[in-house]
Amino acid sequence: FPKKVSKNNQTSIVCISKAKFGEDVKPEDITAVFHDKYNGKMGINPGDLCVIQLPMQKYILVSFHGDTGGLATPGLLSTIDELVKKDYSDYKVLIGIDCNTYYQEMIGDDEKKKKKFYSVKACNDLINKLGMNHCFGEGVPDKHTTNCPRTYLQPQLNKAVKRDDIKAKKFVNYRAPKDFIIFYGNQFKLIDGKTQIDNTGKGEYNGNTEYVLPSGTFPSDHAIVYTSIQAK
Repeated sequence: FPKKVSKNNQTSIVCISKAKFGEDVKPEDITAVFHDKYNGKMGINPGDLCVIQLPMQKYILVSFHGDTGGLATPGLLSTIDELVKKDYSDYKVLIGIDCNTYYQEMIGDDEKKKKKFYSVKACNDLINKLGMNHCFGEGVPDKHTTNCPRTYLQPQLNKAVKRDDIKAKKFVNYRAPKDFIIFYGNQFKLIDGKTQIDNTGKGEYNGNTEYVLPSGTFPSDHAIVYTSIQAK
């Protein structure tokens, strides 16, 4: 856990396997170093970012939960890249991140939407520009990892969605590819066919737009994304 946690129970955490890193692993919380360096468009709240250093194993492990529009994501990724190349160049870096990105088709050429939402295409372009890769390969992911329209049984009625609209509209702001595992391409190799999205709790992916999250069998509004990579 980071030293400063979220007030709304959305704290980003990092879990470290002793079977992988050894019983003597001694994680150090260096979240403040990255938080203080960040100067992106949107602020980062306490608990949104967690950065763990494993000095003996030479790993930097990052967990991040972005703002609703995803506007903090590009600034954070650039900050990570800058600091790693400057002060942690001999470390391998793994990033688990809710980018809060949106389909480019949902944003389109609407200038107002461009100022409010960060597209998955722009995020993918930045990842490639920084010499990074992600669990979906080098292309723009097209499978949504969240699909959570709000009902009318909650106080923010302006965010409520009619059942018929869930089926009728393909590109909307509540359904998008948001969750990534990011790493440097010169440090890790993505193993083909190992990336999976589980939004059912059964190790399976349901891409039906009418299947919303949370569901009767899956308690989260984001899918589980997992993959296998090999260190170079």
